Amino acid sequence: MNEQIRFVLIGCGQLGSQLVDKFAPFSETVITACCDKNAEQAESFASHHAIPRTYTGYRRMLAEEHPNGILNATPDAVHDDVIAAALEFSCPILTPPPFSNGYYEANQARGKLHNAHVPCLVNFDRREQRGVEAARILLSQNDENPFLRMHMSYRQGWIQEVDGHAPHLMWRRNSSMSPLGALGELGIPLADMLHYVTGKRITQVSGAALFQAPQCEQICSPDGAQATLICQDGTPINFIISRLDTGRKDSFRMDVYTEKFALEMNLFADSKAVQVAAHDSMSLPVGLYDPETGEALRRLRGGEVRRITATAPIPITSQFLALTRPGGHYRGNPNVQDAVEAHRLIDAILESAQENGATTVLESKNPGAGIVRPSLSPASSPSPPPQQKKSTVPKIHQNR
Repeated sequence: MNEQIRFVLIGCGQLGSQLVDKFAPFSETVITACCDKNAEQAESFASHHAIPRTYTGYRRMLAEEHPNGILNATPDAVHDDVIAAALEFSCPILTPPPFSNGYYEANQARGKLHNAHVPCLVNFDRREQRGVEAARILLSQNDENPFLRMHMSYRQGWIQEVDGHAPHLMWRRNSSMSPLGALGELGIPLADMLHYVTGKRITQVSGAALFQAPQCEQICSPDGAQATLICQDGTPINFIISRLDTGRKDSFRMDVYTEKFALEMNLFADSKAVQVAAHDSMSLPVGLYDPETGEALRRLRGGEVRRITATAPIPITSQFLALTRPGGHYRGNPNVQDAVEAHRLIDAILESAQENGATTVLESKNPGAGIVRPSLSPASSPSPPPQQKKSTVPKIHQNR
């Protein structure tokens, strides 16, 4: 009989429930304890999910439970400290995006995790959708067909509609709990998807603007942002994140326009399909990813038809189990490096909004170290790095 993998859960809210459900099918795993600063919430959650023990402090829980892994389901502002606790106890951790509260902090944590050989996996679960893999394959075989432009957007209209009706979800709009606001919760996954699917390297950000709904009790945590990104090869990308689209369907879109075809993907409308239309055909033939056969149909010039097999990536849950099984070996944290690069781009968007102009996405070790991220109050800000450059709080436009 295989030895059980013992997890502890930090955060007894909606995300915590999702993580419990995701690991429930694995008979080799058991969640031995959960933690929430609200003792009543922790007890109720544990009773509902049959978790034996509860805590209100996660360091005490780690010291007493000696788990094989940590499932982090805390609000964004707590991620840095939970990762620091994982380092203290040399315990593997699965953590949601945003990985940190900015590039500087993310890069520091990445280095510490690597030096201590502590496995960490960022829960970029949208990568698991097979339509995403089909898009990756289609675009990876596109070397001789230059990109013309791209449009990427992540819209989350539901947050406006539940305002006041679901208090347990409102931490997302509280600047003390969600320091980067929509830039963290929506912007980091969108930035990751950009690199994951296209492999494009962003060198410049311009025209960035941040938006905030006036009815919120936020200090300066944005509900939305838009920017123009420029790739190394010159491809322009329209990059939009928004929580302000009340009444609209949520969407996670990636549209890629090339000289031969246009690829459209909306992970909310159909997580398993990618549509491809040829530019030079009056009938606009369409290629759809077929989840049953695992093939993407590609029709291009001259009636060319190609079927491309797209297997589903290994789920995040299975990846984390591989990291936490007794006797496992540390093999680096490439997923964390991806998260760090996503933070690099988000900091560049913030700087562009701050300076009201174009910003180069730097390759230095600590770009963004002097950026004032819209959430970090003096009490919660990290110690400034040496030779920190002067910066002003980015302008945030009121949504009227």
